[in-house]
Amino acid sequence: MNVANVGDLSLGQWAARVRGWNRAHGSEENKAPSESEFDLAVEKAMGSA
Repeated sequence: MNVANVGDLSLGQWAARVRGWNRAHGSEENKAPSESEFDLAVEKAMGSA
C-alpha cells in the first residue's frame, strides 16, 4: 500500500485504501447494472436526464 506509517492515515483514508485493495484483488463482487440502470447512466452522461 506504500504507506510508511499507517497511523498517519485518517479512518476515511484507510477505508478508501482497503476498498481499493479489495477491488483490485477480487474481494468484492461486482454485478452488472440492469438495463434500465445502464440506460439512465448513459442519459446522465450525455446530459439528457
